[in-house]
Amino acid sequence: MAPAVLLLPVPMLIMAHQAHRAGLPDFASRAWDADQDRSFVEVYGYLQVLAAAALLVIFHRRRAAAPIYLGWALALSVVVLDDAFSLHERAGTWSARHLPLPDLPGLRLQDAGELLFWAVCGSLVLIVLVASHLMSSGVAQADSRHLGWIVALLMVFAVGMDMFHAALPALTTASVADQLAIDLEAAGEVVAMILFLLYVLHMWRRTAVPRTPFATCSDEGTALL
Repeated sequence: MAPAVLLLPVPMLIMAHQAHRAGLPDFASRAWDADQDRSFVEVYGYLQVLAAAALLVIFHRRRAAAPIYLGWALALSVVVLDDAFSLHERAGTWSARHLPLPDLPGLRLQDAGELLFWAVCGSLVLIVLVASHLMSSGVAQADSRHLGWIVALLMVFAVGMDMFHAALPALTTASVADQLAIDLEAAGEVVAMILFLLYVLHMWRRTAVPRTPFATCSDEGTALL
């Protein structure tokens, strides 16, 4: 499967988002809006990450000496589940109502609750990743570092571009700039998610044993016997 096959839907989904913003009737559903949670473009990204996580679990079973693959499967699953079901927002709401959260300058109690959730959840996932990384082989550790770089790229768009978009009204009120920021954030996030799956597929191809003509003839001869 060529990598371009996974990337092709991205510009189509961004154009569908533009059609939604333009008010075209066929794209009236808010699910086409890339700035909405659980939009079609986000769901497409979720599918890539979940597929990568599932393949990592299978890869771990093949290479029992590399638990980091299982650690990354857990981390990717947590990211998707949190984003898809708004877990940190729900945890922030619950914490603001039931916990004695500190009154942090410039932040709501809801925000403090969300930070608490990520501090606890993120720390647990990080501990699993570090421990499994140290217990894995050199090749697996190299794979882990590459996956970490993809996470960094995802954060650039998911956090960095999101913060830039939030600060944009103070810089300009141009609707074109606002729309461009949304497009870049959505496209960047989904491309980073696709990269997870592409890298895991690269790992599979790297470890696949090539079939030589001699091996093929031997297999056929064995089958005849």
